[in-house]
Amino acid sequence: MSVNRVARLLAAFAVSASVITAFPAQGKSTDEAARQSTPSVLSARTLALGASHTCAITPQGGVKCWGRNDGGQLGDGTTENRTAPVDVRGLRSGVRAITAGAAHTCALMDSGSVKCWGVWAPSRIETERRSSTVPVDIPDLDRDVMAIAAGGEHTCALTRQGSVLCWGENHSGQLGIGQLFGSYDAPVQVRGLGGRAQAIAAGRSHTCALLDGGEIACWGENNSGQLGLDMISTGGMASPKRVQGLRSKAVAITAGAEHTCALSDRGEVFCWGDNREGQLGDGTPKRVGGVSQVVGLPRPVRQFSAGSWHTCAVLTDGSAVCWGGGSFGKLGNGEWINSSVPVAVSGLNRDVREVAVGGDHTCTVLSNNQVLCWGSNLDGQLGVRESGQSRVPANVVGLTGAAQAVAAGGSFTCALTQANGVRCWGSNDYGVLGNAGTTDSLTPVDVAGLSASVRAVDAGVNHACAVTTGGRVRCWGYNWSGQLGDGTTESRSEPVSVQGLSGVRAVAVGALHTCALLEAGNVRCWGSNQYGQLGEGTPAERRTPVADVQLGGSARAIAAGDNHTCALMTNGKVKCWGINDRGQLGNGSTMTRSVTPMDVQGLDDEVVAIDASTHTCALMRDGSVRCWGDNLYGALGDGTREDARTPVRVQGLGGKVRALALGGFFTCALLESGSVQCWGSDLFGQLGRSSAKGEWSKPGAVQGLAGTAQSISAGEDHVCAVLSSGAVQCWGRNFSGQLGNGMAGYRMLPTEVVSQ
Repeated sequence: MSVNRVARLLAAFAVSASVITAFPAQGKSTDEAARQSTPSVLSARTLALGASHTCAITPQGGVKCWGRNDGGQLGDGTTENRTAPVDVRGLRSGVRAITAGAAHTCALMDSGSVKCWGVWAPSRIETERRSSTVPVDIPDLDRDVMAIAAGGEHTCALTRQGSVLCWGENHSGQLGIGQLFGSYDAPVQVRGLGGRAQAIAAGRSHTCALLDGGEIACWGENNSGQLGLDMISTGGMASPKRVQGLRSKAVAITAGAEHTCALSDRGEVFCWGDNREGQLGDGTPKRVGGVSQVVGLPRPVRQFSAGSWHTCAVLTDGSAVCWGGGSFGKLGNGEWINSSVPVAVSGLNRDVREVAVGGDHTCTVLSNNQVLCWGSNLDGQLGVRESGQSRVPANVVGLTGAAQAVAAGGSFTCALTQANGVRCWGSNDYGVLGNAGTTDSLTPVDVAGLSASVRAVDAGVNHACAVTTGGRVRCWGYNWSGQLGDGTTESRSEPVSVQGLSGVRAVAVGALHTCALLEAGNVRCWGSNQYGQLGEGTPAERRTPVADVQLGGSARAIAAGDNHTCALMTNGKVKCWGINDRGQLGNGSTMTRSVTPMDVQGLDDEVVAIDASTHTCALMRDGSVRCWGDNLYGALGDGTREDARTPVRVQGLGGKVRALALGGFFTCALLESGSVQCWGSDLFGQLGRSSAKGEWSKPGAVQGLAGTAQSISAGEDHVCAVLSSGAVQCWGRNFSGQLGNGMAGYRMLPTEVVSQ
């Protein structure tokens, strides 16, 4: 390498070790940076949140859902949980409103009909349950429904005539038909409303209706005073009862699990029912029964929503506040503690149009239709693919750009998409992103001219190459030593064809050189040859591919390190050539370089894969790993800091290894279980652990992957993994945006790569 890695690493640490949080692009304000790096996210007209799932109406009138799906409540024809939005089958348009219960979802169509999916009519007898993993029509409803509301296990519809019909579970009288038992799979009319209903809301086991004149009637479970009767009853109310103690005319209602809230015509909020976690917002966390006013609202409320244990509201200035239970960070203020008074949601500008509250999560729709969610994500209900929770709003990502494979370079990353195109992100020095420019990008951009014809991609320090489906090689980026193979030393911001190559099976990109494996098993290299890394017997630089490397047999895989190259032969042996100052050729010698291939000692014929950086590693047939070369930071994984001139066994791997990825001074392994383990330098969090400790000489698990990994790639100081879903997560150094998460600043745990 032309620049010493150790010097670069120490210099970088000197200026940036204190930076551990995300920051905007250099020289830009936070707002400006956000505008220029906004990822492609889900757009929605409105939302509905269930206990552990979320649904959205798209601008086209379709429905997408994500999260828990054990009852088929996502409507995609399966019972598999989804960590990102999926289309509800058959609902691409024509949807006016949606509502979500514990394990079911319903949609109100433009025609006035209602469709439901999930477990929408429970029964204690399994064979009598009404459930479907795709939308089904609700029978016996005329096409005049104007609103719908889903409770825990029941649903209600409001007709244009002001009547209310309900169906589902009725153990507490929540259907309002005068009895406290049974389950109904078809709508039955609520009796005794005493007026024309204008709006409806459903809690876990109770229902409320806003009547003409601003009064409210409720029925069903009342164990916490959620019916607003100034009394608590354990048996439930089978018929509607008027809420007592409202001091203003109500214009809207919402219901949580065991509490209810009303919005007055003056923008005040009144709540009643369970208040154990402060969800009534009156500053007294133990009050139950009776109506109380939410205190501390900085300005009038425009829209609101109640969940299981918390309540949120949009104020007239477009900001959002929440109160109640704070577990999983669902109040959105960065804390986990309960609050009995409203607290501001962090990270939102004053452009919130709607808020929706679920069991332990919250979502908003912004004025531009963008959806952001926070709180629990144990079932994927935030739609961000990352597990755990988010204490502040996070974008719900779209589904475009799923990857087949990923290649991490020096300060940039490229992905081979499922459409066989290439997208890159991060530093764009020398045009290494391949998009005809030199401006860094915090999110993926398309490589010019490679939209649907690529089968493999690899990345080096400052250049990248792709193998096309026709067996050609195209390269872009830095070209000081002719490593692009186009016969020049001119850097290129768009892919150029490597001259004189066809029938290529794979490409390997080093610091300043490139090699190709041909279908016949021969290897050809070009670029810098200062240390003999081209393997052609001289130290002369080559700007186009030279004659075949004399391997004495056929190769089945190749790997390019900084300044050396290795080939895995068809007989299971490994040969290496180039620099050997730290023993990276593995031949046991102390010579500083070799211009021709040398046999790696002690590997027998059991090698199935190889990778190279400043050190080299081999994956053995039994799933173990052997490494050799530079070990200053423990990258060889043998528990020492001593360089090895012949292979040493990696110690402490948690299972059989399926693939390897070597970074600057560290190593990562993909295990057969789909988990990832890393070891070596951890200066920028590239080992994926929750606390960086400088270096680790033995493997440790990467924490926070949102699924099983299918492939991995390591750059200078960062790592990326393609998950089984096709999503890409990255971690480590991110000062040039090489993690692709729309921000700069390094991350010690995996973060989602977003689409632009």
